[in-house]
Amino acid sequence: MDQIVQSKYEIAIISESIEQVQNSIHRAMAASNEAAFSAQTGNDNVEKVIQQMTEIGTITSTMSETIYMLKSKAQKINKILTLITSISEQTNLLALNAAIEAARAGEHGKGFAVVANEVRKLADETNRAADQINILINEIQVDVQKSVNTMDEGTVAVKEGIDVVNKTSTSFQQILQTTSVSEKELNIVTEQIVQIRDQFEHLKAKTTEIANISTKTVEHTEEITVSSQEQTAIMKQLADASHELALMAEDLQKAISIFK
Repeated sequence: MDQIVQSKYEIAIISESIEQVQNSIHRAMAASNEAAFSAQTGNDNVEKVIQQMTEIGTITSTMSETIYMLKSKAQKINKILTLITSISEQTNLLALNAAIEAARAGEHGKGFAVVANEVRKLADETNRAADQINILINEIQVDVQKSVNTMDEGTVAVKEGIDVVNKTSTSFQQILQTTSVSEKELNIVTEQIVQIRDQFEHLKAKTTEIANISTKTVEHTEEITVSSQEQTAIMKQLADASHELALMAEDLQKAISIFK
């Protein structure tokens, strides 16, 4: 009887432990679901970032092409300015030669000398203007080159950023796959725990039933023991009565023998 009570107590403890394990699994599943939700949200955000960075990359590439075209045009303008400077120098040289020839012609060459002087002035102004434009073009080329370098660095940075974000997206997808597998395994474990708990509940009920039967059996045994003791007392009384009857019979026999 004591062993049955002890078994019942141990089964109750195991059943409580199983319930605690089941609660822990439920909490783990909740945490896993929350992690999966966070990973899915993070993956969605990463995909948006990838899309935005791809658009930035496209815009950067377009701007880079535009800047390269601007650089090419600036180089062409520089070549034209070089040609204008060369023409201006030649014009200035021709004006100088014309002035020399006009001086040799004397009075007849004065008008020509005036024209030659004006041509020389125009050549000088053209040369100065070309120099100023050349300075501006050089500054523009420097700025364009800086922009080109910046755009190239920006393009590289965008590509590296896209690579990093893609790796991050891959990591999020791996987390989603892992949490999905973990959730399936937790569901399987939960089902097994439920089955074990049901079996323990059934065993607990059977143990309780056996304990009740044992208690009744003990009670019946005690009743039988009491009845046996009562029957023994009655039998003793009967034996005593029989002994007295035997004695009385002997006395009667003796009394009868006197009358014979």
